[in-house]
Amino acid sequence: MLIWQGKGILVLLPAILFAVFASLTEVVVSSNRDVATGGGLLLGGIAGGALIWWFDRWLERRNPPRTLVDQQTGQQVAVKRRDSLFFIPMRFFPYLYGAAAVGGIVLLVTA
Repeated sequence: MLIWQGKGILVLLPAILFAVFASLTEVVVSSNRDVATGGGLLLGGIAGGALIWWFDRWLERRNPPRTLVDQQTGQQVAVKRRDSLFFIPMRFFPYLYGAAAVGGIVLLVTA
């Protein structure tokens, strides 16, 4: 079973990069190593979402929808890129990254 279409698998790359960024930020910024401030998590989530948003827009500009015409019926069909991971289109992942970052902050603050 294929869980991604097109370039959808690339939404995992910012998650890995910015998880490392968040943990390194916590180590450098936090004076008390036992308490996480959550700033790195928030910055990592926002930066990851921004990177995916930019990449999705770049793909859309690079590959605009094409219009094909059926020779027999003359009917026009628009064909466009479909980039998704777990059946979620790539354009929704920046919002998921932001929600995950805010949710992580809420969990850190309430714990």
